Amino acid sequence: MTDLTRMWNRHLKRYTDPAFEKSAFIIFVEFCSDMVLDAGEVATLVKQRWSLKPSIFHLSEDVALELGQAMGIEHASWQNARGADFLAGRPGKRVFVGELRYCRSCLSMGNHSILFQLPQVVHCPIHEERLRMGCPHCGHPIPCNALALARNHLYCGACNRNVASERRRAALGGPIGHPPAECFLALRRVLSERPRAGESRSALQWDRSPAEIASNPTLGRRFHAHTVWGDPSAGKGFLRLPTESVLLDNEEVAISRPKFHALVRSAVISAFVDLAGRLGRYARLNEVPQGVEDAMHSAARLDLRLSTVAAAFWRSAGAFDVLRFVVGEMPPPTAKAPPFGYWLPEHSGAMRLVVERAVQALFVHTLLSLRRLRYGVQVAWSEVPDESVFLPPWRTLARAESGRLELQVRARVSAGTVERVVKRYCRSRLVEAPHSASALELIGSQGDADSVKAEG
Repeated sequence: MTDLTRMWNRHLKRYTDPAFEKSAFIIFVEFCSDMVLDAGEVATLVKQRWSLKPSIFHLSEDVALELGQAMGIEHASWQNARGADFLAGRPGKRVFVGELRYCRSCLSMGNHSILFQLPQVVHCPIHEERLRMGCPHCGHPIPCNALALARNHLYCGACNRNVASERRRAALGGPIGHPPAECFLALRRVLSERPRAGESRSALQWDRSPAEIASNPTLGRRFHAHTVWGDPSAGKGFLRLPTESVLLDNEEVAISRPKFHALVRSAVISAFVDLAGRLGRYARLNEVPQGVEDAMHSAARLDLRLSTVAAAFWRSAGAFDVLRFVVGEMPPPTAKAPPFGYWLPEHSGAMRLVVERAVQALFVHTLLSLRRLRYGVQVAWSEVPDESVFLPPWRTLARAESGRLELQVRARVSAGTVERVVKRYCRSRLVEAPHSASALELIGSQGDADSVKAEG
């Protein structure tokens, strides 16, 4: 490889100039293309063949550094190209998407940024296009292990078509241009931001891989909302997320976990009581409908003649296991740990506001999911929705100048949202199922609000 590396060094400055934004993917592909490497030479670059199996974005630190040294790339440029500043001691597979994720306009010119492999980045800061995955021609995943890149270069391994067609045309007229690194500086700065002293943030337990999050636009937006708190006006490529900000008195005394659990349970009950008061004009909520409590635990078939608003309310209360307390019963003297209590801010005032927004969001999510259900048949009333659906992102900041605590919440649902959705669907009803119908037929039966009203 010595001779090949010497040849590569003639072009090295053009390929690794820090003034341009280039990922490890592009640098490695250009190296393999110029040197016309075969599989054996690629194996020599990284020594062990088993290290070729993962994505180039998931190479271990040692293997990645060996690869950069073998290509003769300056250390700082290679670390920047592989996103070492985002790894922060974590395995790459926990941070970056393994297969290629790209802006179509950038890739057509043979350009790519390591930032595109982060699932919380949803748009290209240059073209403001949504990032995508899969071959732009056939949709087949574009693998990024070293052998595949050395074999395919900038071609799809499935359909064998060029994924950088504009680059090929441009090359006929002169050198290939790469985007200036300064276009990505604002995005990189915000993504590299670490929590400040006295700051805490929501931290959902994401059980999805970066690739799963990035391939789902809805999950991508939620992940972005919980992980990116920088100033969106600093540059392009960010989601514009409304943030509610409230100043609270700072608490000097730490709250014990048992007391915190009791406070959370109290806040949940209070939030549902307040929600019930808002819904009282549209639905009867004075008692738990017969059979609902049993269905919460058994996931059994349930036939109801009930308004969709009431069904959504009791379904939401069941998710938090507070059905009886909402209708006036006293909570037990020792409260068990509430659902998602680990995720809430430990400041009691901040916690109460976040709980209120979470309850409102869960109710709206449940109402929208039930609005097309024709019969009162729900196989899993006890199933709690994906927490990322309704738990709003939050962070708390200690304000030394005022001696107070600032709470920032990104709540997509508020009391005003509840009012608008309920007014729209207050006439929708779940109706009793015909005795002759099978459970399977009922579960698959769908109807819009007008047909439900007619049935009712």
